[in-house]
Amino acid sequence: MTLLTILDLSINNLCGTIPTQMQYLTQLESLSLSVNLLTGEIPSDIWKSKDSLTFIDLSLNEFYGNIPD
Repeated sequence: MTLLTILDLSINNLCGTIPTQMQYLTQLESLSLSVNLLTGEIPSDIWKSKDSLTFIDLSLNEFYGNIPD
């Protein structure tokens, strides 16, 4: 799955936190996790190697804390 470029898991009733395994999606360009039941802080370390990530939608979840750079 390291070659995956688009991941849309919106409106899936996902719950819990964003999995740390997201760090292995190194070619990811677009990520939508909107309209779910995700909670916790948005982890900063899993986005560090995402130079290709140009779109991200985390809206309508229950995240808290700061948005990572």
